[in-house]
Amino acid sequence: MSGRSAPARSPRLACGWVSYAVTRAEAENEVARMRAYLATLSAEDRRGWSPEGPSVEKYVCMGCGRREFRPARAEDCPDGATTNPVVWEG
Repeated sequence: MSGRSAPARSPRLACGWVSYAVTRAEAENEVARMRAYLATLSAEDRRGWSPEGPSVEKYVCMGCGRREFRPARAEDCPDGATTNPVVWEG
């Protein structure tokens, strides 16, 4: 990395994936916002979304699906890496 530090709330799993942390309240707010948006779309425009739609339960590691994290270190996340949100209040 180029001397930058990891984001303040970046959990990391033993599987090696780095995610960014959100609180349960933040996740619930985003899920409600996305459900409201999806409700405005036609069935055709909602294609690609799972039948159950957005859910706080999906805020887990995209690499392994687990919920156990540790704080990330700067060297954990290279520039340009894709991350996903996870519920973590550690």
